[in-house]
Amino acid sequence: NPRAALSPAALVDALLAQLWPDQPQPASPIERQMLLSRLLKERPTLVVIDNLETIADYETLLPLLSQLASPGKFILTSRHSLRQVSHVYCCPLSALSLADSLAFIRSQGHSRSIDLLTTATDADLTRIFEVVGGHPLALKLVIGQLSALPLAQVLDNLKSATAGQEADQFYTYIYWQVWQMLTPSGQQLLLMMPLVPNGTFDQLLALSQLDPVDLSQAIQQLARLSLLQIGGSLAVPRYAIHRLTETFLLNEAIKWQSQV
Repeated sequence: NPRAALSPAALVDALLAQLWPDQPQPASPIERQMLLSRLLKERPTLVVIDNLETIADYETLLPLLSQLASPGKFILTSRHSLRQVSHVYCCPLSALSLADSLAFIRSQGHSRSIDLLTTATDADLTRIFEVVGGHPLALKLVIGQLSALPLAQVLDNLKSATAGQEADQFYTYIYWQVWQMLTPSGQQLLLMMPLVPNGTFDQLLALSQLDPVDLSQAIQQLARLSLLQIGGSLAVPRYAIHRLTETFLLNEAIKWQSQV
């Protein structure tokens, strides 16, 4: 199994940062876990852990979550089913319908100011759905490509990747297509992102060794191509990548670097 991308210790620290902000925390990992358990019992909380993308993730985390789950609750999202775990209730989600996919594409086009999508006919957008399906992340990645390439070219590139391929192979192909569109600074920043989850501009600046102008342009390019999620505040933005993006980076980065 691949190494878990989210460890129990990292989860405890992340939850304490949200539930116990600006407070001194115990130095011992065991004491931090005990503090978190006490906080969750005092204030029953619904915790959402999004995108557990590896089997190792939930195999590592489930024992801890079982200890912390009462009286609070945890919602986990994952591409892997947990039906075999007796104390986990599974709620499978299907892909978006055609109508919802078209609405999603138009919404993304509007928020990204991609005129091609905001003015496209339903027939044109249905062509995207027919190739990609109703998977939101795949749609976002394809929409990102449309900020720079014509629709026909993007779809022609993807059609050859859909026949007879598993979902993971299809996602890898989409990521590779987007990777080739990145500038060297964009590639350098993307490869570094797993090292700085939810990092600030200054943290990215220090680790990437890019100058401020190149870093700003790389951030803008990754965001435009749906590879970067921007949160935090206006004063202190924070930058992160989707867990699925991180998984493919960790699996494919060495091969990709050799082809730069």
